Amino acid sequence: MSRLPTAKTLDELTQESILRLVAYTDQITNFSEGSTDLAYCRMAASLARNGDLHYRELYRRFTLMNATGDTLEDVAAEYGSAILSGARSQLWAILVPETFVVTIIADAGPITNITVASTTPILIGDSIRIRNGDGSTSETATVTGATPTVITTATLINTAAYAADLVAGNEVMVLFRATVPVGTTLASQVGVNFETLEEVITGDANPIMAGENAALALLDKTRAEATTATERGNIDPRTITGITPAIRGVRSAFNPAYGEGGTDSEDESSLRYRAAHGPTKASQGTLSWYTATAQGANEDILRVVMEEAVLMRTVNLEVLNRSGAGFSVAQTDAIAAYIQERIRDNFTVVVGNITMTAITVTAVVTLTRDGTLEGAFRSASSKIAAYLDYRIWSQGESVLASTLLTNVRNAEGVQAVEVASFLPAADVTVADDSFPTLVGVSMQDKSSGRTINATLTMSF
Repeated sequence: MSRLPTAKTLDELTQESILRLVAYTDQITNFSEGSTDLAYCRMAASLARNGDLHYRELYRRFTLMNATGDTLEDVAAEYGSAILSGARSQLWAILVPETFVVTIIADAGPITNITVASTTPILIGDSIRIRNGDGSTSETATVTGATPTVITTATLINTAAYAADLVAGNEVMVLFRATVPVGTTLASQVGVNFETLEEVITGDANPIMAGENAALALLDKTRAEATTATERGNIDPRTITGITPAIRGVRSAFNPAYGEGGTDSEDESSLRYRAAHGPTKASQGTLSWYTATAQGANEDILRVVMEEAVLMRTVNLEVLNRSGAGFSVAQTDAIAAYIQERIRDNFTVVVGNITMTAITVTAVVTLTRDGTLEGAFRSASSKIAAYLDYRIWSQGESVLASTLLTNVRNAEGVQAVEVASFLPAADVTVADDSFPTLVGVSMQDKSSGRTINATLTMSF
């Protein structure tokens, strides 16, 4: 029985290779494809390359864990993780316009005179909005004259209607239409200033709600961003103290909710962790990834819904605009292209608009002794809008008629609600790819028969 020869050690093989290379150098000349000489060269190169890669990987790993400063940033960048600078906090700022209760309104030839308790701070050339108690009649006008108690404008379209409301004891208001431009500074109690990101004209969002303590979705508002990147920008509600410098016609400004998203510059510990555990391909394809990427394409996107794909290797997304209205075709195409450039898989991205489910509430109420129909309407509308907040609405959740009824019952100034005539009488089904939005509230005082029937617009 034959025996295998004794295996040579690595040192013996190394010495033998060296001797042969030295002795037969002039004979190692055939490096053609398939030759032994080329195979040995490739093997040696592969081993050397593997050793170099292992060394570099160990060096990178060691440096990532132990380096600091610029060296750490360079190595982290090799992992695809650049150090994060601080982020600026953002918040919603409510803008409350100056309002004036009208006591007398009458045409005088080519002009209309509007009597109020005091016209301060109105000046000639200012823009105002006149509305009746339920907001159903409303128009804008330019001030052509102002005495201490009388505002003069060109003849209004609805003077007779406003006068009739006053005779009936109903509210007629003048709202100051102040323009708050982009970049307006908002001061806060913690010393962090914010700048507005959108231009707003007060009194225009929902005139019947202007100047009231109502739901965020129904008020004049703007997004604002901290002027510095710091975690201190995540301020508490009601920490904004006002506009600096003050804008004439804006009574106050405040933040109804926390500031969010403010961070200090990333520390080295966080950078090391992100570099070592950076995002992988597995993180793509999730709703969170698509939402974050879509919002990078258009900051007016509030939510993203993933639809069941009809075609192979297609991602169907529906997006929700802050205003509740849809994006244009050009905008959805741009969003799709932005996501397409960043997705790693060879999928086609299709983007469309989320269809909103309109909700209208009708109620006949009995008011408390001190309650007013205007106050009850605003309180109920605010509660309903807060309930129908489509920023947090769960997909496929129905709008409960019982909850809408409870919101009206709990409204300020409401003693009772007539259940038999309340609408919607049943729950409203909301599809998986839709969210509810409040479009109108009709409220009637059972005692007097007077009705407020206003169209409302929610936006965020």
